[in-house]
Amino acid sequence: MGTPGPELNLGPGQFRIERSYAEDLQQTAAQLTDAQIAVYPVDARGLMGSTLTTASDPGTNELGLGRLGAEFGEQVSNADSKLLDTQATMEQLANETGGRVFKNRNDVDNSVALSLADGSSYYLLGYYPEDKNWDGKFHKIQVNVAQPKLQVRHRQGYFAVDPTQWGKQAKEDREAELMSVMGPDSPLATGMIFDARVVPPAPASRVQVPVELLIDMRTLSFEEKKGGERLYSLEFHVAAYAPDGKMAAHHDARVDAPIKAETVAARLQQGFPYRTQLELPPGRYRLRLAVRDNRTGFLGTTEVPLVLEKPAAEGK
Repeated sequence: MGTPGPELNLGPGQFRIERSYAEDLQQTAAQLTDAQIAVYPVDARGLMGSTLTTASDPGTNELGLGRLGAEFGEQVSNADSKLLDTQATMEQLANETGGRVFKNRNDVDNSVALSLADGSSYYLLGYYPEDKNWDGKFHKIQVNVAQPKLQVRHRQGYFAVDPTQWGKQAKEDREAELMSVMGPDSPLATGMIFDARVVPPAPASRVQVPVELLIDMRTLSFEEKKGGERLYSLEFHVAAYAPDGKMAAHHDARVDAPIKAETVAARLQQGFPYRTQLELPPGRYRLRLAVRDNRTGFLGTTEVPLVLEKPAAEGK
């Protein structure tokens, strides 16, 4: 896919350079699918056709002469190519993220409604490549179903990047990445899957708020030790934000957890629990919870509203 330069009258021996953004789009699509985002582009221009065959076109060339034969055919072909190029990016993002593109139709409102309906029902499949050849290249994925008449839309592949390379990043870069997802208005990260529970305690002037997390260990990487033992390394981050956006309290911890071989199967079924507390005064808060895999850098976040009631006045 190329992006043409401006319209130029090129003489003999001259040429125009076009840059291809295909790889950039592929990497963007990979990041979107890693975040479990399917793209549904809608071409708001509606039904499109060639302007060279409409009444608004004078039918002449740059010299004011009528376009005939090969010249007219070439200009029609160029106009059609430009139209296709403008829609190719939308098609690529939709196809590679498992979405659907809506083009050449005038019912924009219906297109938006169809995209919302389509994205509200889906199957979530996990794929773990057996071949650990981290060559950095794009590897395709194909999903087949038993019923041949069904059409399956899914991500088209992944970049085989060694996940453990994240640990070699500078400390400042890792901290900046964490801060980008811990803000109260930051989009949620979906690289890690976990459940969270926050139960407000009884009213008091200051309370210890229990925070419980349960991580799906199937989304974690590990270091294989002797005898089948696995070593997991996780970071846990909890931040409480007041209504004005200021941080009222936070908790940060790193946990290195060795799991014995005989208990791995059970832990995979039960999950990895983590519990902590935040000391807070009465008020309204937004809790931002984050879990990070220290081997791969994969992050997962969620947000929980919290209301802590004031204690009743003494003697009443």
